[in-house]
Formats: sequence, structure tokens, C-alpha cells
Amino acid sequence: MKLILTFLLCTTLTDLYSQSPGFCKYIDTINGFSIEIPAGWYYGVNKDMPTIKLSALRKTTDTLDRHHENFNLNIMKVKNSSLELEYAKLIEAISDPGSLGIIKKGDVFLNGQPYKWLIEKHKSYIDSSIEMTDEMFLTYKNEKTYILTLDTFSKEFNKYETLFTKISNTLIILDK
Repeated sequence: MKLILTFLLCTTLTDLYSQSPGFCKYIDTINGFSIEIPAGWYYGVNKDMPTIKLSALRKTTDTLDRHHENFNLNIMKVKNSSLELEYAKLIEAISDPGSLGIIKKGDVFLNGQPYKWLIEKHKSYIDSSIEMTDEMFLTYKNEKTYILTLDTFSKEFNKYETLFTKISNTLIILDK
């Protein structure tokens, strides 16, 4: 039923925004969040990765188009922590040998919720000759850590940074 309602909402919003790319509002009441997904992107949940509650991937436009623009929302139950402690864990986790460094970082409020964010480069896990750039937003609320990761090829990041910002600005952590 939830899947049908999400499909209907996406279909309706896509029709409303037929003159522009548009967005589909995705609401997950079980995990307590909502976010807007660009119309036409694939999205879903991978049962093999239980902490990733949503993944979305841009559809290719033709056979020559190698897409990799995507995002995912990772939600982990973590008791007795804080935004600062969880951010420190994230910094440590991304400081592996494949990391090419943090480009920018800062603090922001999204829909009333404080976040730490960063942009970092790393080598692709599939092909180490390819550089990737992630924009990550982390918050801590109700004993849960939320990490929104938006990712693309480094050479394409400037092209998608505005879209990534629009997506991140739609993330709402619902009170549970």
C-alpha cells in the first residue's frame, strides 16, 4: 500500500512539473523522514543493506550516458551520542587510504535540524582510476544518526552540486 501511495504521489507530481525536472516527495513514516527525489530517478531500498533506508539513482539519457549521480540515506540507531561525536566518527571512517581529502565542511540547519556537512573526494570503490566526490550531511536526533550522501564523478560534481543542494534542503526528520 505504501509503495502504491508513493507511486501515485510521484506520478502526480511529475505531471504537475512537466515543464521542469520536478521532484517526487518520498515519505517514510516507519523510519521517520521525508525527502524529495528528482522526477525520473530510480529509487528504492536494498534489503541487503539494512541501515540504508533509501537509495536514488539518476536514469541515463542514452547508451553513451554513464550515470553515477545518486544519493542514499543511512540511518543508524546510536544511543547516548551527539552530533559532534557522530561527526567525529564519520571523519574517521572516511579517512581511509582511498580518501583524497575533505574539500569543504561546515554547519547548517535544514528544516530546523542542525547538521554537519562536508564535501570529500575519494577513489571509486569499483575502479580506483576514477575520482568521486560526495556531499554528506549528518545529524543526530532521537538516538539515531542520519547520513545523507550525494555522490557523482568528481569531473561532474560542479554540474550536480546545485541539484544536490536542492535535494538536501528537502530532507525532513519527522518527530517519532
